[in-house]
Amino acid sequence: MYQGTVKKSHEEAVRELLDVAEDVRYIKPANINKEIELKKLKEVGPKYAPAVERAAQNQPTSMFGSGTVAAGASDLSSGRQLKKCVRYPNDFDAYTNNPDKFKRDVARYTGGRVIKDKSGKLKVISKNGEEIGVDMHPFPKEYPDIGQTHSEIDDTKYKLKIYPKKKELTIPGKTPGYKGKITYEQMNVQTSKSFSDLITNLNNPMKKGYRIPKSASRTELLAKDLISVEKRRKITPARKKSLDKLVYKLNKAYDRRITYRDETGRIRTEEIDDAGDRYLASKLNKKPAVKKSGNPSVLKNPALIKMKSIPISPVIKIKPISINLGLFNGKKKKRGLL
Repeated sequence: MYQGTVKKSHEEAVRELLDVAEDVRYIKPANINKEIELKKLKEVGPKYAPAVERAAQNQPTSMFGSGTVAAGASDLSSGRQLKKCVRYPNDFDAYTNNPDKFKRDVARYTGGRVIKDKSGKLKVISKNGEEIGVDMHPFPKEYPDIGQTHSEIDDTKYKLKIYPKKKELTIPGKTPGYKGKITYEQMNVQTSKSFSDLITNLNNPMKKGYRIPKSASRTELLAKDLISVEKRRKITPARKKSLDKLVYKLNKAYDRRITYRDETGRIRTEEIDDAGDRYLASKLNKKPAVKKSGNPSVLKNPALIKMKSIPISPVIKIKPISINLGLFNGKKKKRGLL
């Protein structure tokens, strides 16, 4: 596995990412009232989007995941880059009261049927034989109340115990300016989940290392869009300094070297930033550049380079407060106000 200075660098990166994640979570995204475009989900599309939306009206439903990111991303360069890289996923990921009923409703509205897969879960098949992508999970008991019942068992594959507060949900009829019909988790919640995913992968680099490039790229883009938006708001000089410090700390974590097993089974030792940039280049169809050392890398994203040039500001010494974030295995942690 990894040894010596690389091991220490790895541990420091995890600690720094935890600190950044804690503060970024409380930044309000640029948009909280944009509609989710279900037609852009690859296994839903324009043909089945109305049926999915209709099924969501039959019982409390809250969408999460990559499909919500485009709605929350800003129109700044950071947001445009984010929307290019974190694209709409294949299916509709959501919590709901009764996942099986939801799938049966979609099947009924499309003239299709449901079948059981090898694991016993229901799949929706249209009358044309196409699988309709609806990945439904019961509401966990920790989820904020939006009129649903709560399951004692959270069977979601997303084992990240990060749930939104009610104000971090965009809800039809309750969120000002929102005209859509789908409740969804806002982008700062997805950012927290992305940080947790990256940290989970870093803590198991030989088994989950293949996920590090994607989660590193995604996490950096999400965090820096939130920070860019916050810096454009009317904020105090102290707040601006704290955001500069946050960017510095994030960049410092990404400059740390790690050792992990990539998607090809190869053992790599490189900066987290290089791993993320390589994935980013593949998404944007850019050819990798070659560093002077001869090691493969990619051309840096100009938008990210600009943000990395933000000078470090002095640390503001403020008495920390204790707050239970419910993040990262539910541990309490001291945090300073921004």
